[in-house]
Amino acid sequence: MVNIWATHCPPCVAEFPDLIKLRRNYKDLDVALVLICVDPESNVGPVRQFLADQGVDFPTYIRSDTDRIFIQTFDARWKGRLPATWIFDADGTVRHFWVGRGSYEFLESKVEDVIDKGMANIDSRLDVPHTHL
Repeated sequence: MVNIWATHCPPCVAEFPDLIKLRRNYKDLDVALVLICVDPESNVGPVRQFLADQGVDFPTYIRSDTDRIFIQTFDARWKGRLPATWIFDADGTVRHFWVGRGSYEFLESKVEDVIDKGMANIDSRLDVPHTHL
């Protein structure tokens, strides 16, 4: 899961605790959360403080290109509105993309959808009888 956000974006700030909760709840299932902040690099101090206040204890990123270059490089469908979230499957294929704040329940439903489809793909490739535990 990749989330692009900014400290000056109220929906981003409001969504943040749910993203962190989701990461914590799905960490054992190898669901990774990559955070990319689009604040100016000159704002790195306040960004670090915000991340610390939110309990972020994993690597995060701050964009270094201009908005236009960053947006065009990341995803041509994205027009730069925040927050923006992508969920990739284990093969790196985008399975979900949306702009705007997602509730915890919404985020969880999208992650569960990718997990369920991934398990179905694994099941179809197994040559031996098996049961999920």
